[in-house]
Amino acid sequence: QRSQVYNKRRSHWNGKRIEPPPWLARLDAAARSTKGPCAPCVVVAHPARDYGPATKLVGAVEALRRDPELLEKAGGDREDAVVVAADDDHEWEPFALATLLHVGFSSSSAPVGYDAAKTVWTYYSYPFPRGRPVTDAVCVAQAGDMLAAPLSLFAELERWGRELLPGGGLPSCFFVDDLFFAAYAAYHRSTVYTHPWRRWLFRESKRRQRTGEPAFKPCAQGGCSPKTMQLRYPDGLAMGGVRERHSQNCRSELEALGWWTRGAEGNPCLLGDFVSA
Repeated sequence: QRSQVYNKRRSHWNGKRIEPPPWLARLDAAARSTKGPCAPCVVVAHPARDYGPATKLVGAVEALRRDPELLEKAGGDREDAVVVAADDDHEWEPFALATLLHVGFSSSSAPVGYDAAKTVWTYYSYPFPRGRPVTDAVCVAQAGDMLAAPLSLFAELERWGRELLPGGGLPSCFFVDDLFFAAYAAYHRSTVYTHPWRRWLFRESKRRQRTGEPAFKPCAQGGCSPKTMQLRYPDGLAMGGVRERHSQNCRSELEALGWWTRGAEGNPCLLGDFVSA
């Protein structure tokens, strides 16, 4: 039955190459016609394989590692490059990306022993499995709330991604890419930090009131992310109880491959409150 659901979801793509709209194709062409680094610019990569929702990270890492020209467009520094994943049905406050990168990867107030190369940063995270006591848990950084990590952390991600393909060992993880990434980060001894922007949020809200700028309610649903819009596509295969079953099955599949981190106690998600935004 799991195989039937897996194939039903995958049939949406059918291995077809999806062409970008004309406006996006023009941005891509302009970037590729520029020699050397072009940031800020937009380059479109076409992964050869369909990893499902995880394609946004697995495909990006694959493209950056295999295409020197693409890496050059991003600055050419493989060790210091940062990859950011975000869902395509969200709109963000203009400060969201820059603030997340500044706090996680260019702050001068990090504590002794902090290694940005072994971190993942997001605006919202939660431990899985949920409940008390929290044992053998991983911290799930939501790509829907931006997920940023150094490219160097993903040296093994393509190998993990191959298990998401037909015949691989992670058919359920195909549906829950956030949990897939969380398990990868935990397995590679990386720490997931949540941006400490709630204090900043209050000050920004007051400033907008004083200046007459549009108000925003990023914490209305409890997630406290700087999203201005989120679309909801009807997808019964990855929401609610069905998603929870996918998550439980995904964990079992990861355990079978020896990729689920065991032995940890307590909440693995940390607040990055040692930095100043």
